[in-house]
Amino acid sequence: MVSHQGRPEPAAPRCRLLVAAPRGWRREALLTALATLPAVEVVGSADTGADAVIEAWRLQPDLVMFDATLAGQGLAGAVRHLLRATPGLTVCLLAETEFSAGISAGLDAGAAECLTHQRAHDREWLALVLRRLCRRHRPRRQTAQRPPTPR
Repeated sequence: MVSHQGRPEPAAPRCRLLVAAPRGWRREALLTALATLPAVEVVGSADTGADAVIEAWRLQPDLVMFDATLAGQGLAGAVRHLLRATPGLTVCLLAETEFSAGISAGLDAGAAECLTHQRAHDREWLALVLRRLCRRHRPRRQTAQRPPTPR
């Protein structure tokens, strides 16, 4: 795109994303869908809730897509730990349904959104939701000097 002064405008920054989901076909399908979105850069992935906290601290993504099954019954605690370890982070939960165990507690703890697995694989819907979530991303505050210790 060219500005009104004839100079090229800088490209819009890409939303840096960490995918925290168990290995398997759902995670691969999500990564495939995300790879087709030009406004998204997948910076890493995690297989467990503890790995998600460490990778979020290390990689400093704008957004974490966190599969609710990684936290078991402690979803609210996992969301709080992610947000404490990486200030300014936006968390989007992934679940079988919006009514899956712990989802409302995860949203109350600070997650911004819950996407069902079915909707997360719909490329157009995913692009819409990610555009909205990445727009609300706040600038980073300084992070801790040491990596967080998952409890």
